[in-house]
Amino acid sequence: MPDISSDAFRSHSTWLHTRGAEGVQLSVAEAEMAGADLTGRNLMQAKLPGINLTEARLVGTDFSSAEVPHARFSKARLIGANFSKARLDHASFDGCRLEGVRFLGSSLVKASMVGADCSGAQFDGADVSGVDFTNADLSGVDLTGARQTGAIFTGADLTDTQGLVIDNPGSPVPAAPVMAAVPEPAAETAPVIEEPEPEPVAEEPATEPAPPAKEPVEPVQPELFSAPADSNGSPEETA
Repeated sequence: MPDISSDAFRSHSTWLHTRGAEGVQLSVAEAEMAGADLTGRNLMQAKLPGINLTEARLVGTDFSSAEVPHARFSKARLIGANFSKARLDHASFDGCRLEGVRFLGSSLVKASMVGADCSGAQFDGADVSGVDFTNADLSGVDLTGARQTGAIFTGADLTDTQGLVIDNPGSPVPAAPVMAAVPEPAAETAPVIEEPEPEPVAEEPATEPAPPAKEPVEPVQPELFSAPADSNGSPEETA
């Protein structure tokens, strides 16, 4: 398999700076660059399908808008590299150091990142459909707006991961956050209307019982107490 010469890299750099007026765009299929040190290289818009960069040193390398499908980056050191808008379908990043790497708007369909350290990487707007993130470190990763259909997150560290689609097949369901209990508002009760105290009723004076009725006394007949009259009509004297 061909490797990439220093002259090819320089020609590509010239092509980029002159906007195609000079130099030649880098286009090599299945290049063999395992273990190469391409730190800080500008490979923007390069066409490198199937390139082998296993265990290569690619710190800060610019692959933005490059076409590198089926590339092999396993165990490569890619800290701070830029893959924005790159085509990386079926690429292998297993065991890579990808801290802070930018995959903004890139296509990573069915790529593999098993056991990769992707902490702080940016996947905003990327297509990670079918990507295998098994046991990867995705702490602090931003997946906002990323297409995640069929992505696998088994055993991945999802601490502070943003934009994760919870209902995505293959993604774990994070534990529900513990929320402080919010007291329910007390049921509204009807205002208590105080009834006026009843006015005191004047007690009627107790009536004395009527005296028992007296039996009628028959009048005394005066003749019962007068002396009998004599023949002359005058009362008799008593002896």
